[in-house]
Amino acid sequence: MSLDGTDAETHEWMRGVDGCFDDAIRGIKNLVHAGLKPQIIMSLVQRNKGQIKAMVRLAESLGCGSVKFNLVQPTARGEKMHKAGEVLNIRELVSLGKMVENKLSSSTKLMLFYDHPSAFKPLGKMYSESGNGCSTCSVLQIIGVLANGFYALCGIGESVPELVFCDASKVSLEEAWKSNPVLLEIRRGLPARLEGVCKDCIMRPLCLGSCIAQNYYRTRQLWSSYWYCEEAYMQGLFPDSRLVPQAS
Repeated sequence: MSLDGTDAETHEWMRGVDGCFDDAIRGIKNLVHAGLKPQIIMSLVQRNKGQIKAMVRLAESLGCGSVKFNLVQPTARGEKMHKAGEVLNIRELVSLGKMVENKLSSSTKLMLFYDHPSAFKPLGKMYSESGNGCSTCSVLQIIGVLANGFYALCGIGESVPELVFCDASKVSLEEAWKSNPVLLEIRRGLPARLEGVCKDCIMRPLCLGSCIAQNYYRTRQLWSSYWYCEEAYMQGLFPDSRLVPQAS
């Protein structure tokens, strides 16, 4: 369940729909009443960054199972928000990630997920019995279908026509998967052809560039590095321990 604030003013500013906060809370309660453990997904921006801890407490009180903190990608509306300074800068994002992973997660029984790349995740959070794993795009195993019935890399096809492949009513899934040149190039090229900081990151076999669709949207190159990692690297915030040692 998407919930971008612990109050109606904040959430409805993000979603642009009057009354959607109360509707979301009612929906969460209905799911819990049905015996489910919903996950709250909060997209982080300047306006709600002070509500992170409060969101965890709200999720606890509602009976949720987990909370996921999403980064606003510089795509479509998100691109405009980045340019307007409405999102968090890279230093803030890295700092909040450390707080969520190392401090806030120890204050709750809920599973907390912070959507930063693998290079920034503590190994204990990925591989220990109590860890929350390592989420990554399944670009090598999936194909998207848009609302108009066309196969696409994913929902990015709504904004990037060249990542829309063919009409699902005319081409079988098997044929599209096995013959589309973009899909073939991605499967043959990942992770070896990744560029920028991703090329030197030891997590690249797991991370796969984090989001090929976003990387392409930003540069029109499939193998570009992920914006978060690139910005962190340029500002000296990328973990040295996750880089391939350079020969002296």
